Amino acid sequence: MWLRITHTKKNCLFKWLGFSLAVFILTLWQTFSGSLEGILLLAWGWFAGNLIPGLTMLLLAVLLDRQLARLIPRTAHRVLVGLTLVYLLAVLITLILEPAVTGNPALNMEEYRYHSFLWLVPLQFLLLIGYSMLFFWKKMFLYPNEVEVRRVARSEMESETGPHQELRKKILNRIAENKIEEALQEVADTIQVTGIGNLEGVVILQARWRENKRQEQLDLQSPEQLQRNYNQIAVDLMELAKRL
Repeated sequence: MWLRITHTKKNCLFKWLGFSLAVFILTLWQTFSGSLEGILLLAWGWFAGNLIPGLTMLLLAVLLDRQLARLIPRTAHRVLVGLTLVYLLAVLITLILEPAVTGNPALNMEEYRYHSFLWLVPLQFLLLIGYSMLFFWKKMFLYPNEVEVRRVARSEMESETGPHQELRKKILNRIAENKIEEALQEVADTIQVTGIGNLEGVVILQARWRENKRQEQLDLQSPEQLQRNYNQIAVDLMELAKRL
């Protein structure tokens, strides 16, 4: 099973925002309670170093969502979301356990914060590598087949709600039935009439569709590559349809 990478981005972002808020509140409470006396800069640097890089990357991934339409296997989605949750829990638990651990004279708060980088930095590094590979690399290394693309389109159609849902359902149904050319024309006609949507994006997809058809007729690419091109056009069209 595959799904739109948009779901993965938003799932990770919401978790990151929630945990960042919790850690921020705890750090703020420690600041005003005076428990961070002597290590105030270190404590806020610890907060920023452990949470800001990932949060920034996820915000950028969501903001650039329109530029990179992609499907990923559900397994990859679960692994990335799970690793995100594990890392954020590690950050929060590290902070919560601080009073108990630093109660030992052999380890003060400053040393504890520095020691915590030993397990937090490797986890964060692995996570940021995963975000980079799935959210930002334009070269794809995971390719859904035609059946999976159609299955995702049908799943998205069934979960549609909100304004213009009937229109989006109709277009997603066309994609699910593998009537991509008809769906492209329908989206273009709809945007021209309503003024809602990215007409330029649809025109580009139509040009890509025609070029792929030409290469197919002239036997300029392998059948596998041609099908990948068709599948990616369908995925890109799915993203445009979701924004109508």
